Amino acid sequence: MARYHARHGGQPGDALDLLNDVPEAQRDDPRILEVMVYAYLRIGEPGAALESARKLAAQLPDNVVALRLLARAERANDDPAASERHLRRALELQPEDFESRKLLVEALLIQNKLREADEAVQAFPPGALPEAQVNLTRGRIAATLGDVETGERLLRQAWAQAPASNTARLLASVLWAQPGKRNEAIELLEGWLARAPEDAAVQQQLGSYHVLEGNDARALPLFEALLERRPDDVVAMNNIAWLLRKSEPG
Repeated sequence: MARYHARHGGQPGDALDLLNDVPEAQRDDPRILEVMVYAYLRIGEPGAALESARKLAAQLPDNVVALRLLARAERANDDPAASERHLRRALELQPEDFESRKLLVEALLIQNKLREADEAVQAFPPGALPEAQVNLTRGRIAATLGDVETGERLLRQAWAQAPASNTARLLASVLWAQPGKRNEAIELLEGWLARAPEDAAVQQQLGSYHVLEGNDARALPLFEALLERRPDDVVAMNNIAWLLRKSEPG
């Protein structure tokens, strides 16, 4: 029951409450430690999760699940290098472990190890990941490495396969970096907002593009709508103040 609460739909705090009934002598049981790691991660206590994960890995040093949990805990404690190390060990033990490979790609991206991340993505067996996800990740990597043509091509494919906010923002960024394609970047973001009018990240990006293009009248409503939903948004506040000052006569 505690494992279910920690890993699935129940409240993670409920799992910890259930574990309070476990005798002290059994608290270091690997099954108990596994549940504690999941529960602590879900309630946002990364330090406690890492402590439990280290105890678990010490008992099961060659267990892929234990290494993967330790990697998750290390990442939650802002140590992606340690997370990468544990995930590479897990993949040495079980090269076909899908979840460890996914987490490894994320750890590499966080560290800006883009070429290694691209290699890790390509190492997935065909069909293991949705093609749109592969193209999105590889397109982001290529564009960041300066291969704008490849990045744009892959991101366009990802957009055609599965339109999404993140894909729209990345593709628009690549298009915006090419002066002849800036109108297309704006049209892309406007098209996405027609589908998802409350997408704050896209609103902010589109508003910034309008400001850079001198289209203040189109930028202001975007930032005002953003601030209405997120009253503490400092970027929106600053842009609104700046645009209003610009519009004042004299």
